Amino acid sequence: MKSFEYSGVWWLPYRPEHKVPGTVKFAEEDRIILALNGLLETVQVHNFPELLFKRHPLILGLTSDGLAITLIDCFDTNFTGSLEGDGEQRCLAHVTYIGAHFTDLEELRFHKMDVYYSHLSQWAGIFPFRGHQKPFNEISASTTKGKITVHSTRPSGTAWIPEAELPESVCITIESKGAMSLEEWNSQFIFPLQNLLSLATQRPNFLVSLKTYTEQKEVARPDADAIEFPIEIVYPPTFIPFALSKTVFPQTILFTLQDIADDFSNILDSWLRVADELDSVCSLFFGVQYTNLYLDQRFLFIAQAAEVYQDRRTDKLYLPDNEFHDLIQNILAGCPETHRDWLEDKIQYSNKPTFRRHLKDLVASTSSILQPLLGKNRQARDSFVEVVYDTRNYLTHHTKELKPKAAQGDKLFLITQCLSIVVQACLLKELGFTDELCIQMLRKHEVYQYLLGLQPYAS
Repeated sequence: MKSFEYSGVWWLPYRPEHKVPGTVKFAEEDRIILALNGLLETVQVHNFPELLFKRHPLILGLTSDGLAITLIDCFDTNFTGSLEGDGEQRCLAHVTYIGAHFTDLEELRFHKMDVYYSHLSQWAGIFPFRGHQKPFNEISASTTKGKITVHSTRPSGTAWIPEAELPESVCITIESKGAMSLEEWNSQFIFPLQNLLSLATQRPNFLVSLKTYTEQKEVARPDADAIEFPIEIVYPPTFIPFALSKTVFPQTILFTLQDIADDFSNILDSWLRVADELDSVCSLFFGVQYTNLYLDQRFLFIAQAAEVYQDRRTDKLYLPDNEFHDLIQNILAGCPETHRDWLEDKIQYSNKPTFRRHLKDLVASTSSILQPLLGKNRQARDSFVEVVYDTRNYLTHHTKELKPKAAQGDKLFLITQCLSIVVQACLLKELGFTDELCIQMLRKHEVYQYLLGLQPYAS
């Protein structure tokens, strides 16, 4: 999100008569800091210690230009004061609402959001150079959670857009079916759509700007309909973003907005369902895309995402639960009492498929995509499963016995990339893409082509 700095006066909602001069600023990935040349509350001798690090649910501000600001969930970090009421106060805020005052946290529920992402424009077909501009009419999706519309914010016929302005040239407008808090907006729409864009563009996407709306009546026209006023929302990212590459070309995108425009509603509805049902998979897999991790850590998170995916989408049990419970009891009854606790610990989870079994099933279901990378025969696929299994176990437990079997260096890089392709293929199928389309999209992509240029995993 963009940096800002505003000077003005600040006060607590229950003390509107007591205004303190100060400045609030935010530096992109940093924190929202309010520095006050005075104190929001009068210092008393008996309660001075309690004022240190006090939390303030709401702090209101009015800038020197007359702009209303509301700071949410603030707490003091530095505090100096005197009995005469002089002093300085410094606070950190969790969220800033620019453009309105809110005096009750219950007011912070909204029906509509405008969301801007770092590579949304490129996904829509707009690039910062001539020859790759693809103007489009707005595309809307009706989902079970609300209406989602992708539209240009630029006048039609714009032939060239500076790169600095590109992230805000296309917007996603979301109208939910019910008023929601910011936390609900993040979990229901903002983060899931961010992940979808990262999958589609094969680049980590980040939130650039966020706006909501509130309806207010004009003082001069009390009988007129309420007017919709925009409010900018700013808050520090939950993680510090990094970019593998700032450049996005048409050839680096897995699928574009135009590719799914004819089935936009079904695609987005499916993805929002995936975000709910496979929340852990998305957190594990996309969390890797947004953070700069060592290769072994990337491998572990992607391997866990693959395992969780298969576990969520597979109901295979060795026996029905009631039969398995009876079997456990029969086995334990025949075991010496001194060893029962040890045996019960070993077999209590044996009714579900193992990680190795999950891997085999995933590789089999995506074999048509992996075949050029792993090799054509079954032995090559089985070898890949075993090295992924052994590497996961070694990097989890770091036992000396497993170290010789674990992949390292180039081999670790290759199996990590192959496993990532497996997870992406599964997510694409969740969206409704056929096996043929998945093969077509993934095999033509730059990462896949790069892996083909390496020595095949199984020659």
